[in-house]
Amino acid sequence: MATVSAHVSRIMIKLQATNRVQIANRIHDAGLL
Repeated sequence: MATVSAHVSRIMIKLQATNRVQIANRIHDAGLL
C-alpha cells in the first residue's frame, strides 16, 4: 500500500492538509465530491 500512501501524501501537500479528513473537507468544499 505504499503507492496509496504516496498519493495521499502528495494530495495533502497540494491541498495544504494535515490529515485525510481535511482532504475530504476541501474536496467537498470545492464541489468535487
